[in-house]
Amino acid sequence: MGDTTGVPENGGPTGEVQELVTLAEIARRVVDLGYAQTMTRERVSQLSKTDPNWPVPRESWKKLGPYFQIPWPPIEEYFRNRKPVHGVHRSKRETGANDAALNQRRDDQPNE
Repeated sequence: MGDTTGVPENGGPTGEVQELVTLAEIARRVVDLGYAQTMTRERVSQLSKTDPNWPVPRESWKKLGPYFQIPWPPIEEYFRNRKPVHGVHRSKRETGANDAALNQRRDDQPNE
């Protein structure tokens, strides 16, 4: 996605000031813009840690009081182009596997 290497601290390549947003604001905008049906600041934080395509390294986030501020333009581009991978939550995966094994055992039982 967007590489912030070489971007001046005061803004983009042309020197314009970039709009900074918090994790909660990112989550709100992502939903408002229709990039996701739901989003939380915790999910945004998780994506920033685990998605190799996350455009703004955590080291370049700005701390203001208890909040981190992140440039919006590369984040907006990231979510606009993101193709979510839907999976099954681990707890459901394990339950599903156990259910399948249980159903198989029931199928193997002779009918009375």
